[in-house]
Amino acid sequence: MRYPIFHSFTARIENELRRRSIKTEVFSRWEEPSIHATGLEIRVPLREASPQLLDLTIHFDWDRYRESVLARRLPGMEAHPLVRKPLPVSPLVGATMDMEITWRFDPTPFQALPDKLGTGRIEAASDWMDRMSRHMRDHYAKDDTLTRWHIEIEGDERGRYLSVISLITYPVVSFEHATDLNDVHQVVSRHVQAVLIRSNRLIGWADQEPIRAVG
Repeated sequence: MRYPIFHSFTARIENELRRRSIKTEVFSRWEEPSIHATGLEIRVPLREASPQLLDLTIHFDWDRYRESVLARRLPGMEAHPLVRKPLPVSPLVGATMDMEITWRFDPTPFQALPDKLGTGRIEAASDWMDRMSRHMRDHYAKDDTLTRWHIEIEGDERGRYLSVISLITYPVVSFEHATDLNDVHQVVSRHVQAVLIRSNRLIGWADQEPIRAVG
């Protein structure tokens, strides 16, 4: 096994989701030997939780360097396959894990709005995203994690409309204070829990913010 620490992450995440009775459409580990990278993709359907959201997708990205750095820091890792191999940079550099979290919203309610000017449906979607962003700023004022909206625009006989509306955030998981593998697992579990809590808040905000024509 090339990445035993990361595989322990994925087992912990899988158990955490199962414990919470969360069903997944995708739970897929991947590995790319040519770039010494590995990762995990999870997709959770949200249609039953809210008519406004389609699904939640989480990507965890890892690589040989991060695995090696963390293995050198944790006790009991003497038999890890990467411990005896040289590091390309100083082992004092901390190990982190990158995440990409995407909530995909249903764009069809905006497409059904009347549009006399050709841009009304986009303006309605922009207004709704502004109201959602206001909730996030108010609730996560101290959170400096990069977060952005991703949209895709198409057109029909009535003008332009949004065919994709997604909210994407890019947390970085730090293992700086982890002293053993159990600490590492606790850090991963806290980030998974934070994603689920934010999902519930987004569902609540989306359900309370009406989709309406502007002007």
